[in-house]
Amino acid sequence: MKNSRLFILSIILALPLIAFLVHHYTAHTPDLIPTGFTQDDDVVYVSNARQHLEGKPGLTYSNPFSSSPSAPSIYSQPYNFLLCIFLSLKIPPGLVLSLFGLISAIVCIFFSLKLVNYLYPKLPYRNTVFLLLTLGGGVTALGGLIANQTLFKGTYPDFWDGIYMADPGNGWWGMNFGRVLVISTEAFYHLLFIAGIFMIIKHRWLPALIISFLISWSHPFTGVEYLLIICGWLFIEKIFFRNNAIPWWVFVSFYFLFFLHLYYYLIFLNQYPEHKKLFEVFSVNWSYSYRIFIPAYFLVGLLTVFTFYRQQLKSVFAKEHQRLFFTWAIIAFLLSNHEWFIKPIQPIHFTRGYIWLGLFLFAIPGLVRMLDKIKKHKLILVSFVLLFLSDNILWYANILKSKAEHETISHISKDTQEVLNWLSQNTTTNDLLVSNEYAVSYMANAYASSYSWTGHLYNTPDFSTKKEQALEFLKTGIPLPDWKGRRLLILIDKHQTGVPVITSLKNQKLFENKRYEISAF
Repeated sequence: MKNSRLFILSIILALPLIAFLVHHYTAHTPDLIPTGFTQDDDVVYVSNARQHLEGKPGLTYSNPFSSSPSAPSIYSQPYNFLLCIFLSLKIPPGLVLSLFGLISAIVCIFFSLKLVNYLYPKLPYRNTVFLLLTLGGGVTALGGLIANQTLFKGTYPDFWDGIYMADPGNGWWGMNFGRVLVISTEAFYHLLFIAGIFMIIKHRWLPALIISFLISWSHPFTGVEYLLIICGWLFIEKIFFRNNAIPWWVFVSFYFLFFLHLYYYLIFLNQYPEHKKLFEVFSVNWSYSYRIFIPAYFLVGLLTVFTFYRQQLKSVFAKEHQRLFFTWAIIAFLLSNHEWFIKPIQPIHFTRGYIWLGLFLFAIPGLVRMLDKIKKHKLILVSFVLLFLSDNILWYANILKSKAEHETISHISKDTQEVLNWLSQNTTTNDLLVSNEYAVSYMANAYASSYSWTGHLYNTPDFSTKKEQALEFLKTGIPLPDWKGRRLLILIDKHQTGVPVITSLKNQKLFENKRYEISAF
């Protein structure tokens, strides 16, 4: 199949993602304004990228939520430079991330189809396989609906919300490949992941190493997962299968990159006290149980079993790429349950559709045999396809039938938009925002040059302590010694009537609308 046709098919398969974004920008009450941030953490990524626009040239940036422009520049992500190009054109931050995510998702789907097309140039039921690859899932939605009406009756008052019963984070953890592409940065990570796998399968070692470096550079979890998968597979190929088609320099290079990745994220960054605090915050046991992974991987697991059915073990693992896919699925699954072996660091972060995708790619031969057996029974065939798509059909349907009626990071009021616009036009990196509320303080990092004393809940070092210090300052008017030499901007949300603010802090008023006021100190 030609690349042009594969790309057109990729856009068609991305229609649910396009519908999701259209819904975000259109399905809201008249008093709300869509930001383009479709989930809370989106602000973090744009805030990171914005650091490169604040007079800090180079590959690295400092934590925008450290509240200080002098914080050490020790972080870096390659996609920041793409985001900066559009941010410099004054495109709204959320729209920048939405477009970046959609383009990444389409290209990611393209490489996924290209990978399958390369491995199986004469694949039967090609379009069905492509559909199930990009939009397939498990039985979490149907299982959740049943459980919500039986064993755990009434957990979700709304019937359709029962689909979240066995889908962590209301489906936002992305237990299957198609779902996780909704998250902009995850679409980019998956693009690199699949492109890297594609280059490895083609034995294009130098491009594979470059892409692997970009993955490591992009994200700690995705990087360690990808590199551990490849290193595990290389070990099997060189030690057990004596695969001479893989040069030893490739083996050594990937292992070097793997240990370099571990050094940077576990040793180098933790030399800095502020990062070490964040590392401790993120080192939590966010895990998932068999009640989640069984329904999530039930269908691809069934296809995996069918791949082995009546086949000699030697024939199943005869091909190099099949050994890679199986190693991928096993290592990803063990990483997502690493609390079984070591101190947990967000085990669920290693799901993100990687386990599902590895199993699916491995089980394509089993899927083809199954489709071949049921092709004459149209009702069974349609039922099987709908069952495979049910997780994402129900999830997207539940999202698309909703309507934003309350202010969140995704949809803000006119008053909030006005205060963010003012901050974007009237602040510098020497300004420190001290506030009695959370949302604007957090979002300001993506819109303005100022720093916030309390930014993102998890990326702000000592967030709870800083929150108490901010409230104490608003009550007494006595600034902290660390604030000396900086212009303090006092942002007050008038709706927060339970937070006392001393009158003297309101003397030099710079901005005010119906909900917010900003004063200088």
